[in-house]
Amino acid sequence: MFAILRHRAYRHLFLAQVVALIGTGLTTVALGLLAFGFASRRFERQADTYAIQLLSRRARSETVTSESIDSMAGALGSVALLNHVPRERSSWRHGSIAWRQDYLRRLHGLDHRRLAIDTFVSALRWGAIAVVLAGVAFHVATA
Repeated sequence: MFAILRHRAYRHLFLAQVVALIGTGLTTVALGLLAFGFASRRFERQADTYAIQLLSRRARSETVTSESIDSMAGALGSVALLNHVPRERSSWRHGSIAWRQDYLRRLHGLDHRRLAIDTFVSALRWGAIAVVLAGVAFHVATA
C-alpha cells in the first residue's frame, strides 16, 4: 500500500494533500470558534437587553428607563464582584462586564419594543438556519 510513496512525485502529491487537509481543518475550526464567540456575545447582549425591556415594561414605560439600566448594570457589577472578575476582562465567548454595562447605558430613552439587537439576533438565527438547510440540501443533492 505504501509502495507508491517511494515515487517522489506521488509522495509530494500525498504530502500536499495532507497539508491541505490539515490547513482546511484548522481554518474551519478557527472560523467556527470565531463565529461561535461572535454569536455568543450577541445572544448575551440580547439577554441583558431583555432584562432592561422587562424592567421598563414593568415600570409602564414605552422607553428604556434609567432605573432599569441602573438595576441591570448593578447586577452585572455584582456578578463581577462576587466572582472576583475584573470588569474589563473579556474572553472569546463573553464580552467584559464594562462592555455590557456601557452598551446598556446607551439604550436609555430608546423604544424598548424596537431595539436593534433583537432584529440583529433574529437575522443571525435565520442565517444559521439557512446555512444548516443549505448544508442538508447539498448533502442530499450529492448523496
